[in-house]
Amino acid sequence: MDAGEVNGPAVVHGQRRSTDSLTAPDGNAARACPDTVSVVQTKLALVVRADLGMGRGKIAAQAAHAAVAAALAAIGTADFRAWLRDGQPKVVLRAGSEEHLTAIAEQASAAGLPVQVIHDAGRTQVAEGTPTCCAIGPAQDWRIDAVTGELSLL
Repeated sequence: MDAGEVNGPAVVHGQRRSTDSLTAPDGNAARACPDTVSVVQTKLALVVRADLGMGRGKIAAQAAHAAVAAALAAIGTADFRAWLRDGQPKVVLRAGSEEHLTAIAEQASAAGLPVQVIHDAGRTQVAEGTPTCCAIGPAQDWRIDAVTGELSLL
């Protein structure tokens, strides 16, 4: 995606059009940007427990639950609008245990970051109520990095 595009590339009749005429979801005209890579300023971090032996599909579903919960909780905030503007960047990270996930979520909350912890319904691979992942943000990337910067990618 080019810098300045909102919610993906603009296409009219199969051809890309200039971003200077795009309108952001909040109704404001998107700012035209040069054809350079933009610096992401916000993100959503998804932290998934790696100790549960969840399959790829289960991990994807749990991360999706966390992303949706975080987005719904953030609607109307300045961070949510900025995150939409930035293209809704996400990073998926690894927690080694329930205790590790809990510690990360508590640290993020103590730092004033929005946190959504997902507990499984227990219908498939893990027991009901098991915390499987959490979402941190959307927020400024440097604030999230202060909490998650040492975590490995999933």
